[in-house]
Amino acid sequence: MASIILPTKVSIPGPWLLTPQNLNELDSVIDSCVEAMQEQRQGTIEKMRAELQSEEQAKGTPIEDARMKCSKLLNVRVEEYPLNINHRAVTVYLGGGRTANGARFGDMITLAHIQDERPRGFRLRAAVAKSSVEIDLNSWDNRELAVAANSDDDDFAQELLGRLQNWSSELQPRKWLQTWNNLAFFTPILVSFIFMLSLAAIFYARASETQYGPNATLQQARELARQGVTSANEPKAVELLLSLETGSYSVPTVTIPHHVNPWVWMLLILLDFMAVASLLPPKGAIGLWAGRHSLNAQKRWIKTVTITVPGLLLTTILMPLVRHWLGY
Repeated sequence: MASIILPTKVSIPGPWLLTPQNLNELDSVIDSCVEAMQEQRQGTIEKMRAELQSEEQAKGTPIEDARMKCSKLLNVRVEEYPLNINHRAVTVYLGGGRTANGARFGDMITLAHIQDERPRGFRLRAAVAKSSVEIDLNSWDNRELAVAANSDDDDFAQELLGRLQNWSSELQPRKWLQTWNNLAFFTPILVSFIFMLSLAAIFYARASETQYGPNATLQQARELARQGVTSANEPKAVELLLSLETGSYSVPTVTIPHHVNPWVWMLLILLDFMAVASLLPPKGAIGLWAGRHSLNAQKRWIKTVTITVPGLLLTTILMPLVRHWLGY
């Protein structure tokens, strides 16, 4: 019989910006997962109880004796692996390879001795019997969130994974933020290109062009030729001819500075701002302790970029095009 095996692990790229409220909501999601796993464990125990009683009854053991014997066996098995697993832990990665450990984010927010620490990432795991859930936020600039659920029951594993994905999908970064965060490879090329364009525009603006004015000697010779040479103007004609032949005449010059269209400067400002933005993408932050300051700063930076870039695009590219189409 054909079947479909669905994945029970999902990785979602960042940047992840998690507020204290988001972390409290994650605590609640894990609470619901733990409750469901405990119910699954209890169901496994009841199934074992029924199987043991059936075996004893098949041997002819009286019902009351079979119940007592099954209870003793279950008490032993419940304390054995894997039914004895009941674990929940949060590990928050700090600088210098240090960690902060607890059971819930809500219990860790108020830790006094690490209020100046900025979290680098975290790993959350909860396991009951044969089922477990795990969330791992990469400790390198919060770039990837890995969500996983495991169980010997595939349908139950998918249910647990769905609970975690419902939480992560509401906070998942938008595609343009993920793209911005992944521009590191192209950043040197972009910055170099924009730097060369800016230098070229500055050098062009500081340079000037020399233009020659009208040649007075040549103009006089042309006027004399138009009027015709007579005995009266013959000396002047000879003088002009000698000047033109020997090149002994002055030509006035005019220095004209180069003019750069203001729209070009606006476009360079836009490109320079984009270069700065590509060098400083939001890396993600966790709203614990000093991480709240980083979280707020990154949110302000994202807001600045989302307002500034469209505004500059409108004024430097779209407006000139509209003016051109309208004939202004």
